Amino acid sequence: MKEKLPEENKALKKEKLHTAQLEELYGPIKANVLCHNKLMREVHLEDKDGVSRTYALTFFPKEKTYSLEFQGIDKEIQVGGSIGKTFEKYGYSIQKNNLGFFIVKLPMWLQDKFKTKALFAKARVYEFYASKAGSVPKLYGIVVEIYPPEFQLPVILESEVSEDNNKQLLDLEGAVNKYISKK
Repeated sequence: MKEKLPEENKALKKEKLHTAQLEELYGPIKANVLCHNKLMREVHLEDKDGVSRTYALTFFPKEKTYSLEFQGIDKEIQVGGSIGKTFEKYGYSIQKNNLGFFIVKLPMWLQDKFKTKALFAKARVYEFYASKAGSVPKLYGIVVEIYPPEFQLPVILESEVSEDNNKQLLDLEGAVNKYISKK
């Protein structure tokens, strides 16, 4: 995917961290990391009862040029740190460049983790950037979050449709659907 660097604090509005939103609704949230390697991260954000409140895939840049500090933060994220909270803990500002939304057909294993009988869920795709004051935002990865229908209805609003990223989004949608259907 072609990377476009956002202008710091202009193009991207500050939004509440997803984990913080989940904690307001469900109490403490734990990142259950299933996989974290040089290509991707796979995680369930789970409540105290082990119910997945978000299933997320993060795809890392092909050529990671992370600073030593970024590498240390990445190590903390590998062992269960929430991406946004961990970067903020080290004084980074977070920016999410929204790429779009799509609907996924929920495989049985994800229905089980979400504790739902729903057949479809909404997915959000965004670029996750982190920066310190005065520095250019650095891409950490492209994140796909799949939300249980109880959190986000599986409906794409007109305001959520982006013409700019259609090809990228379709490619990613196909890859995500293929990946989750094989588990």
